[in-house]
Amino acid sequence: MEPIDANAAARFLAKHADSVSQNGFLPGHLPLRKLPDLRYSAWESIAANLPTLISTGRIRNAIAESAIESTQGLRGEDEWRRAYVLLTYMSHAYIWGGDQPVEILPPQLSIPLLRVSSHLALPPVLTCAAANLWNFTSRNACCFSSLSSLAPLVSFTVSPTESWFLMVGVAVESLGGTIIQTILAAVRAAIARDFSAVAAALLQLAGHCEEITAILTRLPEQCDPATFYHEVRPFYAGTKNMTSAGLPRGVLYDTGNGKGEWKQLRGGSNGQSSLFPLIDLALGTQHTASTATDKCRRRGDPGSSEDDYHVDILSYMPREHRCFLADFAQIWNVHDVINAIEDPDTSEALRAAHLQATTAVVRFRSKHMQIVTRYIILPSKRSAPPAGAEQDRRRRNLATWRTTSAEHTLIGTSGTQLMPFFKNARQQTMTAAIASYGEMVMGLPM
Repeated sequence: MEPIDANAAARFLAKHADSVSQNGFLPGHLPLRKLPDLRYSAWESIAANLPTLISTGRIRNAIAESAIESTQGLRGEDEWRRAYVLLTYMSHAYIWGGDQPVEILPPQLSIPLLRVSSHLALPPVLTCAAANLWNFTSRNACCFSSLSSLAPLVSFTVSPTESWFLMVGVAVESLGGTIIQTILAAVRAAIARDFSAVAAALLQLAGHCEEITAILTRLPEQCDPATFYHEVRPFYAGTKNMTSAGLPRGVLYDTGNGKGEWKQLRGGSNGQSSLFPLIDLALGTQHTASTATDKCRRRGDPGSSEDDYHVDILSYMPREHRCFLADFAQIWNVHDVINAIEDPDTSEALRAAHLQATTAVVRFRSKHMQIVTRYIILPSKRSAPPAGAEQDRRRRNLATWRTTSAEHTLIGTSGTQLMPFFKNARQQTMTAAIASYGEMVMGLPM
């Protein structure tokens, strides 16, 4: 039995040589700070002043008074991505930046946003790509893992809580560079039937997962739970299942002349990251469906399945990233690699390395669950802290979408408890690999 289809794996490696950078799913260079074409100066000005415009109640007027700009001035993917960041942040500010949410997005935003989203093959809403992958700067132009060097380019508030929250996500994503190369090293070793090298790669992956956990542990350093829950998180909300918040039909993307389209879209979430589904695929994680019905019911989709949710989430990832995941799922099966080993000692070493890697992932999930509890569950059960009248009204209006239960099920760390989750990978689908990471890194489901 061959551990891997060498020809298919070679085609995958060639096809995706440029799909990821040295920083993983982050770009290989700093995102564009400003669109060079002066026709977009109004976008840049509004985005740069979002906190002030929101706090003074002028955000909607500022957008309504702006012109409808064409996307013809955008050149290169960096500019299209920058436009996507600007337009999605402005759109969320417009929808949620008042005493009541509004259900009609004006043509000044709808027309260019729909065009930009179509070009990038992303939904016209604030996604992880807009909030994290393409929305940061750093004093280090090559390495993006130092939290002290990172800062967001666009944000809704001037709060250190929002900035730190976003940059923890960027720092975690930056580890994707070494993680992806480690996973690809395991693929190459499997092609060569070098099972000791596969085991070494899995042990390295375990270490990288511990590094991710260490970064996540730093979230409380500058991210206040109450501030995050009441003042930051509402702006990242989507328009799907938001009847209780005042958007029963979602939002109408008004394109003028009486035309438009109603859309219900998920909000920005680190569950839209491609890094964690890739780790799941690399480890051959097979999640159970025992909690699928409950999860979908909590999300407000009682008729949906868990697979429906994870298929949907794929569309919120950049096109090249979801293609990378789909193709990787077709060529890699860690269980076939393990089963191809005839030498008992080598087989045992690989199984031990695999278990160590999965245990590291479980430790990450445990820390993630603690973060969910601290930043979502506990604040949702407490009354809002004292604030001004306007802020109080906004909190009351937007509090209806609070998460009252965790989205993840923790599993134990012993081999007996873990192994049922790692079934024969021939049953594995790429969408199932996103399971427990459904709303991820910081685990703050939007």
